[in-house]
Amino acid sequence: MIKEYESYQPIKSSVYKEAPINWKKYRVKDTVDKNTYYPVGDGDHGSIKPEMYQKEGIPYIRVQNLTWHGDILTDGIVCISEEVQFANKKSILYPGDILIAKTGATIGKLGLIPESIKEANTTSSVGKLTVDKKWFSPKYILYCFQSRALQDQIWLEASQKSAQPGFNIDDLIVFEFLAPDLDGQLKVVEYLDHQTAIIDQLILQKEKLIELLKEKRQAVINEAVTKGLNPNAKMKDSGIEWLREVPEHWEISKVKWHLEFCNSRRIPIEAAERYNRKGEYPYYGASGIIDYVDDFLFEGEFILVGEDGANILSRSSPLAFIATGKFWVNNHAHILKVTDGEIQYFSEQLELNDFSTIASGSAQPKLTKEALGNLRIIVPNIQEQKSIVEFITNSNNLIDTTIVKINSQIEKLKEYRQSIISEAVTGKIDVRDWQPNKKQMV
Repeated sequence: MIKEYESYQPIKSSVYKEAPINWKKYRVKDTVDKNTYYPVGDGDHGSIKPEMYQKEGIPYIRVQNLTWHGDILTDGIVCISEEVQFANKKSILYPGDILIAKTGATIGKLGLIPESIKEANTTSSVGKLTVDKKWFSPKYILYCFQSRALQDQIWLEASQKSAQPGFNIDDLIVFEFLAPDLDGQLKVVEYLDHQTAIIDQLILQKEKLIELLKEKRQAVINEAVTKGLNPNAKMKDSGIEWLREVPEHWEISKVKWHLEFCNSRRIPIEAAERYNRKGEYPYYGASGIIDYVDDFLFEGEFILVGEDGANILSRSSPLAFIATGKFWVNNHAHILKVTDGEIQYFSEQLELNDFSTIASGSAQPKLTKEALGNLRIIVPNIQEQKSIVEFITNSNNLIDTTIVKINSQIEKLKEYRQSIISEAVTGKIDVRDWQPNKKQMV
């Protein structure tokens, strides 16, 4: 059973009130390996440009490769040449180096260079720290950066910036943390590695469950919109390759016979002008809301379908979706108003379609008005459409409620994860005699 230390001592700090006997308060600058060139600092300051990226060579760690837990995401890592690496010595990284994102929404994201990455480099939006391993465990310092105390220091400093939130390397080195001797640090790391692995596995399982629920939700929509609700209905060949058989009594029709194009009313607004026209009305592009402006062009319920862009082929985000209320649309989305039927039914069916077969262009795919208007769709009678929409809505509500509950559980697990890290690296719990419970091993 984990217990507190036998005795504590008061310490002079604006962050911590006390620490276990034999623990000390340090600043981040106390951890640096002074025998190493450029042990603390920022990454390159613009001398490494995108045109220098290559598929092989020295890994170049960017903010998108960092995580809240400190794992380096290897997917998406770009590389640089040895010549570029040599020209940017100040931001060279080695195993055990700690990285921390310093600006924007990613502030506090972390990275610990693993032994498998023998040498790397990083960008100016990332601070780097080379720890003196004779006195400090890099993994312990990484856990300290995940604790509430250090995260609070980071965000307090970052929020005081007048423009974009952030902090610089001079701020980083004065942040305070507590630590025992090296052996004590390694014991804390052993404990936290074990406990966080269990929590991370639980979180992963719940995230997988959410993905399965989302797949189920989409499968329910697909089945209802393309096959109807009667499993015993007689079927016929639709003549549409991806769709195959549909209920015999459903009509094979075209988009233009059920939906009216309202494209002539759309007007694009340049980003600079939008900046001066901030307001309450959504401004839609090809894949959803991209801004808010001070006026609207449309009012009511419409289906928007992306007209151009890679998403026509990749489908990384919804291509067909409903926009309601008062809003503005640029010239990158078709605007469709249903003239005969249920808007949600047509929206769901359009979203299911494979538009790659009718899109023009490869470098910049485009879905023309003519191609979309002539797209073949299947149409049940209005009463059946209403029943399908009601069924989808009820099913989605049930699944979404379950997803909300699971997300709440995930958030609680994340809070618990940070809590045990904070307790361990501030000496609130004594893990010196802790041994792993084999039944809990992941």
